[in-house]
Amino acid sequence: MADLEAGATTGKPVSFDPAELAQRLLSEASTHAALNGNETALHITGIDGPILGEPDRIAEITANLLDNALKFTRDGRVDLVVATPTIEGRRHLRLEVRDTGVGFDTATLAALTDSFTQHDSTYRREFDGLGLGLALVRRYCEIFTVILPTGHTF
Repeated sequence: MADLEAGATTGKPVSFDPAELAQRLLSEASTHAALNGNETALHITGIDGPILGEPDRIAEITANLLDNALKFTRDGRVDLVVATPTIEGRRHLRLEVRDTGVGFDTATLAALTDSFTQHDSTYRREFDGLGLGLALVRRYCEIFTVILPTGHTF
């Protein structure tokens, strides 16, 4: 977070395979998923080869979202959806993490993406973490100007 605040945020875009990246991330999350009795699934659509981007940053965003979903889901399901739609003539990467966890309402989104904020005080005792995962996601999304599926823009 300190690096982000200092402006040391991004590297140069490189060619990478988003399907391969997603498979790796979901594989890495599988141990965490099993601990909570969760199933995971990867849904890949419309990916026809490599894209240009920053895979390390995209992986960090996705890993934080997966970690959060798996942390707050018990005996449920977490899906990673990956697509490369063409919008206004340009290919974009679309990643979604869907879960059957406890969830939160959209009014809570702004607070949850502040540094060192957690969902609810009752969860602080049950769930580990500093409350930085979603704050990192928000900051990276601000840098990359990401539009969320819900219509919210960070």
